[in-house]
Amino acid sequence: MMLTLSDKILIGVFLLLSGLSFLALAVFRGAGQTVVVEQDGKVMARRSIAVEDTLRIEGPLGVTTIQIAGGRARVLDAPCPQQLCVKTGAISNAGAMVVCVPNRVVVRVEGHSKDGVDAVTR
Repeated sequence: MMLTLSDKILIGVFLLLSGLSFLALAVFRGAGQTVVVEQDGKVMARRSIAVEDTLRIEGPLGVTTIQIAGGRARVLDAPCPQQLCVKTGAISNAGAMVVCVPNRVVVRVEGHSKDGVDAVTR
């Protein structure tokens, strides 16, 4: 199956729009200010993202180790079997989060986003 000139132009336009949408997300997303760590729905720690710290949060499976460094937060070690929270990597933008479901630990970044309102319902 051969692509016509129109097909190639249409594909190019879609690729350009996709690239621009990723760029817009990066520009309009605000930097986080605070890291909040919750275990089983309870806030266990609240730290400035600018201050380096290592937190150890006890959960039903064991201890989850969280590192805050370089304006980013990440799960260093967790007792969960698949290690998805560790593989998620570092987060720094307001609204970003890492969740360890088996150990019931949530690490999220709070702050002000540049675009203001997130959602409005009626």
